[in-house]
Amino acid sequence: MSSTPTQSTIQSTLPPLPPANGVPWSAEVIQAHRGLTSAFGVSYRALNLDESDPIRLGHHLKQVETFMTSVIGVLGTYAENPLPPKYIDTVGGAIESLADGLRDALGRATSALVTPLHRVLGLCLQSTKVKGRMYPTSQLSPQRGVVGAGGHGR
Repeated sequence: MSSTPTQSTIQSTLPPLPPANGVPWSAEVIQAHRGLTSAFGVSYRALNLDESDPIRLGHHLKQVETFMTSVIGVLGTYAENPLPPKYIDTVGGAIESLADGLRDALGRATSALVTPLHRVLGLCLQSTKVKGRMYPTSQLSPQRGVVGAGGHGR
């Protein structure tokens, strides 16, 4: 998969936690950040694979849209010691860029699969093989099989 302008602007990693003001970050915040960073990295690598398939891309997009966005939302509103709004905006922007890149890649991968399938189905719909011979669909009658084939109706 070639790099698109969207992909080239996506950060490869999330920034580390900012220094805590007064109270150190809780174990929950640190663990959530580690999970978020790990998931981001895995999805970023999937986006940059040469042979990513639509199922894999769809899985990663769903993970970004559900897991990652909810974690960053919780980290920004954590009651005891929320992360700074500027940091949340930075990480949220990186996650949204990743989601945009995954959507774009998913669209391209889906199109790459659907186009050849559409061509094959189109050919099948334009002609039908009956007893080893190909007949244009326009010569077929739903009740009688191939019109005029061998002088018989069926």
